[in-house]
Amino acid sequence: MLHYKNLEVVLHGSSFSAAPNQRFRVEGTKGSFVKSGFDPQEAQLKNGLRPTDSNYGVESPEQFGCVYTEESTEVISTKVGCYQRYYTGIANAIRVGGDNPVHPEGVVNVLKILELAEKSSLIGKTLKLE
Repeated sequence: MLHYKNLEVVLHGSSFSAAPNQRFRVEGTKGSFVKSGFDPQEAQLKNGLRPTDSNYGVESPEQFGCVYTEESTEVISTKVGCYQRYYTGIANAIRVGGDNPVHPEGVVNVLKILELAEKSSLIGKTLKLE
């Protein structure tokens, strides 16, 4: 659980769930966003689809997310993914000094949060991110 001034974030994961699970659920004062399903890239590769194919990284409509408000429901199509672009970006940063696709400061912050989450779980207390 992450506590902020005006919100609370609950993150969870399980390697033991055989049932379909929500990938993302965001609740707000004006509505909710819910998305199910896994990123399709791994299954597509296993089925012979290549990253150069036009359908690679494209999700089926039943995997799209939905924004629910008091007035309406809106389906939000998923942006096309491609893990290979990340690895190409890393290689470019190493080889020719290009921009890192993930800013190092962001990586450090994620590691700090993961370490605090583990420590918080071990001692059973909420810890503050400095």
